[in-house]
Amino acid sequence: MKLALDANLSLHLAHAVDALLAPECGAAVSIPERFGPGVADRDWIAALHEEGGWAVLTQDRKLRTRPHERLALEQSGLVVFILAHGWAPEPYWQKAAGIIRWLPPMLDAFRAAQPPALFAIPHRWSPAPLRPFKER
Repeated sequence: MKLALDANLSLHLAHAVDALLAPECGAAVSIPERFGPGVADRDWIAALHEEGGWAVLTQDRKLRTRPHERLALEQSGLVVFILAHGWAPEPYWQKAAGIIRWLPPMLDAFRAAQPPALFAIPHRWSPAPLRPFKER
């Protein structure tokens, strides 16, 4: 899995995840580091779509509701992992540890998904497989 971490997540976390995915022949990048700070969501979504084989990890729950960005995601062929409510106020170390703990289920979901697909990453750990994101 190639995993792009959105601007709302630390580039240092992206580097750590990159190292952790290496034995799985995976990689991780920080979107602002790769595409430049302030890059529009539709631009990086289009670029990752062109390359293919990408998943995205974001804390931006509104990404799925903004019509133009939702359409870009639906047409992108990306697998998107959205951190569920509760992740945003977490301190850096707890958030990093939680995301790392969720990496194996994310890999499983990525391998089984038929893109485009959105998955919620629950704030509380559970060994259950990830479920596709449900609208409220």
